[in-house]
Amino acid sequence: MGRLIARLKAWFARVRRRWPFVDHVVRTIQHFGQVRGSILSGGITYFGFLSVFPILALAFFVVGYISEYFPGAQDALETAIDQILPGIVTAEDPPPAGQISFDQIAATRNVAGVIGALGVLYTGLGFVSNLRTSLEAAFGVPTQKSYGFLPGKLRDLATLVLVGLILMVSVGLSGAVTQYTGDLLHQIGVESTPVDITVKVLSVLLGIASSALLFFALYRLLPHTDVPDHALWRGAFLAAVGFEAIKQLASFILGAAAGGALASLALSVTLLVWIYYFAQLTIYGASWAMTSPEARTRGVEVVPHVVPAFGAVAAGPLGAAPARSAEAEEERSEAIAASRTLLVAGALAAAAWAWIRHDKARSKA
Repeated sequence: MGRLIARLKAWFARVRRRWPFVDHVVRTIQHFGQVRGSILSGGITYFGFLSVFPILALAFFVVGYISEYFPGAQDALETAIDQILPGIVTAEDPPPAGQISFDQIAATRNVAGVIGALGVLYTGLGFVSNLRTSLEAAFGVPTQKSYGFLPGKLRDLATLVLVGLILMVSVGLSGAVTQYTGDLLHQIGVESTPVDITVKVLSVLLGIASSALLFFALYRLLPHTDVPDHALWRGAFLAAVGFEAIKQLASFILGAAAGGALASLALSVTLLVWIYYFAQLTIYGASWAMTSPEARTRGVEVVPHVVPAFGAVAAGPLGAAPARSAEAEEERSEAIAASRTLLVAGALAAAAWAWIRHDKARSKA
């Protein structure tokens, strides 16, 4: 028996050496276990469940006033919510069992100015803080200095707003491209099963792209990791593919979770299940990025062996590169993170302005 186990281990080691993808999968699973990914996902689920309704109420409160000037803003918000919570929030009023309608959420926006703001300070921003802590653990980021209560909450609020803008713009653009493509094909008289399948595949691909942008924003903005962007994009793409897969199976997953004896708690159960799946995918995507070849070799500098001239005095060990101080390296990483955040915010503002102008022109036409 011992020989058989040894042979299997040797065979699997050869498979890992021969197939880098298999080795990457094994490293990802091992890293997920080492950082206790299930416990991290549970913490994200707890705070996410508490924060989902205050965040939605506050979003409708803000967008409700913005939509007076930009009529398409509320539709974009509803589309973004449906992207994150498919099968849970519906346009039907009254909603089916286990779901909540947009009208019910929007009806709370009048009291969301005070109650929703207080709720977000504790639950919504607590969710962002917990998500940051979980991602820092997944990426192996050391504990950073505390920002204090008020600066920390303002930082979390800015992150929450930026991620929300990224979600709304990306989902709105992908939805508009899918809709315009379908309308164009129908207007020119191209209607057939292959065309419908093509539009469906296009919508799935755009959904993956928008979800990948969301996960990348979470990985880049929250933990302040030094993992290269290329590795973060790989992890974000893996999480986005998994998220799109469970969205396609949402009716089966949520129906099974809320059926039978749990029918009276259908909405709570479906929310818990959905947020837990989202949290698991977030940590798995971070683990995939963390175990990528680029991340495992980061910080390793190949310094050529330099032979000093005859009679020269070496300033240090042969081939040693001048080491940067920890403070200088930290200041450099913070400056890079700030510049990237400003760049993303500017790009989103430009995209939102172009989208609003296009929506206005279309409504006038």
